[in-house]
Amino acid sequence: MDCASDVSDQQGITGFTSLIDGQPTDPKTPTLSLSMAQSQGQTLVQPVLQLAPGSRRGWCDAVISVSLPAVQANGRVTLSQNAGVSWEQRWQEDTGRLPTVATLTSVVIDYSGRSPVTSISATGIVAKTFGPLVGYFNGTLSTQFGKGADHSLVPSVAIGVKWPPRGNHAVVADVVFAKGAPDVAELSYQFEGPFDLGIGPGVAMTLDGRRSVTAGIVIQKEF
Repeated sequence: MDCASDVSDQQGITGFTSLIDGQPTDPKTPTLSLSMAQSQGQTLVQPVLQLAPGSRRGWCDAVISVSLPAVQANGRVTLSQNAGVSWEQRWQEDTGRLPTVATLTSVVIDYSGRSPVTSISATGIVAKTFGPLVGYFNGTLSTQFGKGADHSLVPSVAIGVKWPPRGNHAVVADVVFAKGAPDVAELSYQFEGPFDLGIGPGVAMTLDGRRSVTAGIVIQKEF
């Protein structure tokens, strides 16, 4: 199969959401994503660089991402003291009978404290197109290493849908369940515009008694 397939267009997600779509970017084409979130008077801008390292099968199914220090604004503007790298690999493309199967492994180092803390997570991703919908399942295990870190293994699950799978406009809805944290419902919209530009505003709300709301937008550009 060609890496630049219709499946990537159908199942790719640009919106402000926790869902991971398991789809690669265009081979050897750098992509810059800016995720901007606003919650309780604080604004966070997270830049991420992505690249599919090759055009051959296997390499073009991979995506290497580098998360740069985020810009934080809460009365004053500062840079977060963390950075990360991740490797996403699509092992199986949706064939009609079998779903897309992918994995994501990420490492984030937080050096804001006296000793750096390393967070490691592994995510299994399943995506399947069902007529006018795409269904997603993400299962993640994460832990931390370092002095003062929480060394426990924390599971989380995200389940969601995208409608419609084709076209320049789509809506993504999902729910995230994580051990030790409130359940979160998310709703986002994505628009694929000209000049390889994607825009995806969205909101997330905790499903506990506080009903904390986070609003944000993702802007993605291929170069």
